[in-house]
Amino acid sequence: MDSPEVWLDRVLAASDPWLVADTEPLPPGLVEVVEDRFPGTEQRRLLVWLLGRSGEDGVRALARLLETAAGIEAVDLLATLAHIGPTHASPATVRRLLADPKAGRVAADLAGLSGDHSFVPDLVPLLDDRERGGNAAIALGRLHAHEHTARIARRLRRLKGLERQRFVIALELMGDPAAVPELLRGRFDGEVHHALAHLTGRHPLVENLRNPRAIRAAWRSVDVTEPARPDLRDVQVGETRADFVLDDGLGRILIDDDPPTPGSLWPRWGRSLMVAGTPVYNLGSTCGTCELTMRLTGWPPESAVESSTRLRDRLADLPRLDADLIDAARPLLVAMPTGHYRTFLLDLDLERVSDPEMSWWHRRTQRRGDNDDDELDEPYWPGAEHFQLRDTIPGSPPAYCVVMPSRSPELLRDERVAEHAAAIAAGARPAALLWGWVDDRYVQAEHHERFLVAVVLDGHHKLTAYARAGVPARVVMLSRTEDNWGPPEDRDRYLIEVTAPLRTAAS
Repeated sequence: MDSPEVWLDRVLAASDPWLVADTEPLPPGLVEVVEDRFPGTEQRRLLVWLLGRSGEDGVRALARLLETAAGIEAVDLLATLAHIGPTHASPATVRRLLADPKAGRVAADLAGLSGDHSFVPDLVPLLDDRERGGNAAIALGRLHAHEHTARIARRLRRLKGLERQRFVIALELMGDPAAVPELLRGRFDGEVHHALAHLTGRHPLVENLRNPRAIRAAWRSVDVTEPARPDLRDVQVGETRADFVLDDGLGRILIDDDPPTPGSLWPRWGRSLMVAGTPVYNLGSTCGTCELTMRLTGWPPESAVESSTRLRDRLADLPRLDADLIDAARPLLVAMPTGHYRTFLLDLDLERVSDPEMSWWHRRTQRRGDNDDDELDEPYWPGAEHFQLRDTIPGSPPAYCVVMPSRSPELLRDERVAEHAAAIAAGARPAALLWGWVDDRYVQAEHHERFLVAVVLDGHHKLTAYARAGVPARVVMLSRTEDNWGPPEDRDRYLIEVTAPLRTAAS
């Protein structure tokens, strides 16, 4: 292996130093070499990234470099420490950088992530600062400085755009219901609606979140001191499709925004699939030219849903949807987030995937046909074995289909799989429950790419038995219109297109 000096010289001289650094192991002794090279380098961001990958020694080196850094040079150091080691930064250095015109915003981010409540007096004066106010508010939210909840909430009346968004996020992170009365008296928009749902546990249905009057009217009908009473209504049931509306849903399973990334200009960017308040999969951003990603962040401490005996009996052999099934599923359905729902009975010809190179998450890059460096790329892997359709779904464009688990494969019991396998061999069609949506993007503004993504709510053993038997798996898939990608005036369009061939097989 090259010495750390030779390795670093070779990386910095490469046509794509980031790619080389990402695909090669870091040599021993690299931290000291990088720290010596850092002052005045033009490759500052790459060196900071290398230190961030170098464990505790790298984190300590980042903190040492921060002691004398200022301006733009300090920004990358602050952001990296905020991600991986906020408590390593000297409080005195962070306080110095809070006053730095260029680094102050990210210094506030790090102060909030440090968990050090002694930063509160330093952050409060920054709330009125045009450049750093939103980041200071978010930091106070992360520190749960409830004594400043009212001040942050009152400022919303004078703010707009991204700065207003930051102050709303601050109240969500604060988690203090004392903000609710001020929010209800103020100006309504989609951000305030999101915050009120987060702080009250209530989620009234609003048909148009771009209509402030509609949002205000919805919240006027809610007694925020009372627990949610979900209302499942407008139920229409056919043999392979059922529709319903859920008002004031409990949101046990939902896609929601991640907390802001330190140093990012966009306070809302990443999203995660949440189960009972726990992020299970990170879904990346909603950028229409970025590819869809899905990465396991941790298994939930409990099952995604609890099925009643009545529902399990109805799913044991399911030839069609009917009103009795929807009624049996009602306790499960009201645990979903508020919205308009489409429920499909599908047959999915699934295979189980454990090899990253065989997964659609990786094979999609090969199908684009524009990657000249495939031999250097690690196959993209979401962090969990999963199921997928053996072939793409016909359409323009053809759609990939992946079915992701919501519990660890280690919890699978062979005897349960064998029970379902025997039932399938005898001609029964036990149905699994999925929660899914369609994602549709133009990756790199060149490649039209569509995914049907589903997460298993109940039925991991059933799907395993189907895949082993080579029999298309019978599933009931719930899909919330608001989570689907499609034309604003017809959000269901791609969902209907993608599921049509699969429903034909089930009828």
